[in-house]
Amino acid sequence: MKGDVYLCASNDMLYPKGLLSDWIHAFEPVMNEYGSSAIKLLQWQSNGYQIDTKLIPKRLDSMGLGIRRNHHFYDAGQGEVDTGQYDAVNEAFGPSAALALYTKAALDAISYQNEVGKLEYFDELLHFKNDVDLAYRLQWAGFRCRVFPQFYAQHARGTGAKGSVLGSRKHKGRFEKDNSFWGQQVVLYKNMDARFAFVTRLASLTRQLLMIGYALFFERHLIRVLRKLKQSEKALELRRKAVVKNVKPIIIEALMC
Repeated sequence: MKGDVYLCASNDMLYPKGLLSDWIHAFEPVMNEYGSSAIKLLQWQSNGYQIDTKLIPKRLDSMGLGIRRNHHFYDAGQGEVDTGQYDAVNEAFGPSAALALYTKAALDAISYQNEVGKLEYFDELLHFKNDVDLAYRLQWAGFRCRVFPQFYAQHARGTGAKGSVLGSRKHKGRFEKDNSFWGQQVVLYKNMDARFAFVTRLASLTRQLLMIGYALFFERHLIRVLRKLKQSEKALELRRKAVVKNVKPIIIEALMC
């Protein structure tokens, strides 16, 4: 990869004129301190293919990724009316892959050479939650995420939260459910740490058991994902061992809510 930064962008975005140059210009002075960057993403409400600056109310799509103590990952602010409540936020767990900037130095530092010799930044075993996994690995390596809430774009999200976690599942197809569940398992396998505080480990285990119980009773097709996890244990173990950990777990836990 050439250049100093890597832009990850979904194909369902609307950008104000000059966004990328302004964003990169703001990011450059702190690139030695941060490995990634996010901006304010607003929900793309229908107005053709034009940036609408008069949408009322403006609803947030993402202010960056967040992490809870039980290892539930989410897009901060998603669905909320934007009243400026996040305008003072300058850090997140990581950027949403819908629109993200990463420094080449950070990506090179956490890259993984897979079984066929190919260099990976995003884990190519994943279809969903690869941005979560990358954010976690960058945080472990000491590369934080800088948020610039003064910049924004509109995103026509295809998937995401619609009400409660369980309530949102009825809007998701089997492919999405399978790959989201698989992504969650891979992220936990690679990034959970026995040095986390007891309350973090207990909360994460409790949520994991609830997810497996839900799968057993209501979405039995997810059981094959657990079988796949067992079958992929060798490849996952290599990836787990390759995670660069330059910070103490307490630094990661400070990001949890």
